[in-house]
Amino acid sequence: MARIIDFEAHVQPPEYVKEVEQYDGYPKYGIDSRGRFTWYVTPNIFEVRDRLRDKLADVKTRLGEMERAGIEMQVLTLTFPNCEAYPADLGIKLARMSNDHIAQMIRQHPDHFTGLANLPLQDIEAALAELDRVKGSGIRGINIFSNVRGKYVDAEEYWPIYERAQKLRFPIFLHPGVPVNAETYEKYHLWGPPFGFGADATAATLRLMMSGVFEEYPNLKIVLGHLGEGIPYFVKRIDWAYLRTPEEVPKLKRKPSEYFLNNFFLDTAGVFHEPSLQCAYETMGAEKIVFGSDYPMENAAQGVEFVADSRISKGDKEKIFWKNAADLLQL
Repeated sequence: MARIIDFEAHVQPPEYVKEVEQYDGYPKYGIDSRGRFTWYVTPNIFEVRDRLRDKLADVKTRLGEMERAGIEMQVLTLTFPNCEAYPADLGIKLARMSNDHIAQMIRQHPDHFTGLANLPLQDIEAALAELDRVKGSGIRGINIFSNVRGKYVDAEEYWPIYERAQKLRFPIFLHPGVPVNAETYEKYHLWGPPFGFGADATAATLRLMMSGVFEEYPNLKIVLGHLGEGIPYFVKRIDWAYLRTPEEVPKLKRKPSEYFLNNFFLDTAGVFHEPSLQCAYETMGAEKIVFGSDYPMENAAQGVEFVADSRISKGDKEKIFWKNAADLLQL
């Protein structure tokens, strides 16, 4: 088995959970009518997390599952409910809490963990200050969600983060957010992994490409989960506006698909479907794919087996399993 770096692995310290449980509003943690520990986005939009709570917090359990899956290192990031989802004061507190927890895990197990900074983008100056604070802690990138309290991350107020990321050579992991229009997907529980998460991450990605941010910061690197949230399948379709109505995207000097192919990386988390993997592989090339498990939301061992058993060549599997991540994270 090749060396493996898991680019998408989530944490949530117990003190973070306690803060969210005590929050007088949404999102919050609570107990549902069946007695299950549940994350509520709204009273009608929720995710049961009974079996995830300990895995998100317990390092011993995590290391054991990593060993069984053959994963050498995890890149730790915050999961929902994310610090961007709250008023600024609480968001700043939660960001510091999660980053300190990740930094402690890195100090205690430097061979097994690195991490990405979680930033309170509700307050851009506080976000930049937090990024400065965690430099040198073993954190090697940035984790953001696709929208900040309903505002997509292409907004120019967030561009100082992209400027700083390029300067530091920090990759940005763009995690799906709770969809801006989550109620549209409320019926049949489509708001999350079945559709809503990917739809929101795709919308954020397309808006970033159309905004001109990659003209301003051409060396910015962004990682998308879940084989690129479907974009490799329709990547040439996204050039339509640029080719037919270029006045609508005046800041672009190249086709949007070129930014996607140049500035984006994809991880393999949660889409255990060989044709989908092959589409991403043929579209992006092995150099733009990293392994991700989405631990503990998905089965890490299954994720490893899926890539290991795929029709990708041995040399390209090594790039996906660890070489690309090591390069992105300056390991």
